[in-house]
Amino acid sequence: MECFAVARAGNGLVAIANINNDGAVITGTPGELRKLRDAFAAGQYDGLIG
Repeated sequence: MECFAVARAGNGLVAIANINNDGAVITGTPGELRKLRDAFAAGQYDGLIG
């Protein structure tokens, strides 16, 4: 995970940023990001990321 940073963004949100691309930031609640993590773990996005 050398290219990603995770931090609290305020208002209960968490931000995930690609430190190699200043414009690439995802924000969401912890619950939303858990759902995203679970979707990655289940292979839901394997077709996109190989």
